[in-house]
Amino acid sequence: MDPNPKQALALWRMLTAETLEVAEPKLSDVRPQLTPKERQQLLDAGYVSLRPGDGRATHLVLEDQAWQWASEADTVEVATSDVGAEVLQALLQLLIPFLQRQGIPLADVLRRVPSILTVAKPQAQPKRVKQAPTKSKRSATKKTASKSKRAVTKKTASKSKRAITKKAPTKPKRSTAKKTTTKPRRPTKPKKLPTKPSDLDAETTPHNQVLSALRSLAQGTTTGAVRLAALRSALGQVDRANVDRALRSLRDDRIIILYQDDDRASLTQADHEAALIEADTPRHLVYLENR
Repeated sequence: MDPNPKQALALWRMLTAETLEVAEPKLSDVRPQLTPKERQQLLDAGYVSLRPGDGRATHLVLEDQAWQWASEADTVEVATSDVGAEVLQALLQLLIPFLQRQGIPLADVLRRVPSILTVAKPQAQPKRVKQAPTKSKRSATKKTASKSKRAVTKKTASKSKRAITKKAPTKPKRSTAKKTTTKPRRPTKPKKLPTKPSDLDAETTPHNQVLSALRSLAQGTTTGAVRLAALRSALGQVDRANVDRALRSLRDDRIIILYQDDDRASLTQADHEAALIEADTPRHLVYLENR
């Protein structure tokens, strides 16, 4: 089931949200407002699920199917409305920092490549036709050639006379100094330099350790979602506080998304203990956007 334009706009608004209130809105706060039938279609297709909130409020939460749909989308249809403008602005706020991290100027995305058929072919330059020399030119050429030959003959003759009168060069005297030979030195072994903290590999930082472990674990999934319990187990002895700081930093950099597993029945004790609490909500899963 493919979402209709209205349903797609609601999904894109949740996907590009910067706050939890928009990412997991109450049913009354979903924009554009969906009818019960449209909301049920998304629930049945697995795009979203329902989560009980404070009091009697019920929230709409994105599922893996929604992220999969977004990653495979060829086009984004944004309606001419306030919600459409909000979604477009959020998409640009996500896109521009990503392009900057990748070193891709926004102009390269917006620039249109002209068709090969519309490029004008360069015009061929007309060939120049050599004109036959006139009689006056031929006579002038002959006179010049005869003069140059006579001048060359005179110069060659004078040079040969001077060369004959010069004395033969004397042989250089042999040097009486004794030749000294130096023995090659034995190569010295390089000294081992002490390892300093500044020389340590940057990959040992918690930030890069967490990112490396996430990429390794995400390779075995179809959606890129990794359980925090599996991540903490893979990191071993890395301090939990450092891991939490690294996860929040990666989330702020738009590299990962932390979200809750709404299938409460499938959660294990390890899932509860490994959860990261955000806005009073436990996050059990990590979605790696760029695998």
